Amino acid sequence: LLEEYGASFLISGEVLGQRPMSQNFSSLNRVKKLSGKELGKLIVRPLCAKLLPITKPEELGWIDREQLLDINGRSRKVQLELVEKWGIVEYPTPGGGCMLTEPNYSKRLKTLEEDGFLEDKFSHLFHLVKRGRFFRLEKGK
Repeated sequence: LLEEYGASFLISGEVLGQRPMSQNFSSLNRVKKLSGKELGKLIVRPLCAKLLPITKPEELGWIDREQLLDINGRSRKVQLELVEKWGIVEYPTPGGGCMLTEPNYSKRLKTLEEDGFLEDKFSHLFHLVKRGRFFRLEKGK
């Protein structure tokens, strides 16, 4: 997707320690490793970047590390301060979890991927599979 969108790196909203089982050093490194040698170097986590090793986009000067943050832990205080500072009025409930960590939702997304429906023109399906029942009659249906 980097090529498709003309992007140079990936940004993740993860915060070190916010979700102890999935956002710890070990898990973040695992994501980096599973992403592949080159792609793993392009993952930037701006909310906790100062607590992590320098990334390739920082090394190349694409990103100013001094403008990145060092948020750690479960508190959402800093994020809520940023929301107010930037005048953001609509945002998800801070205590809510990422839908991608929900096993059933992830399975449904995998099915959509297998059937070729992970494109913008099918984005309505992402909302539909969050709720209600999900039946796959055959591939693509």
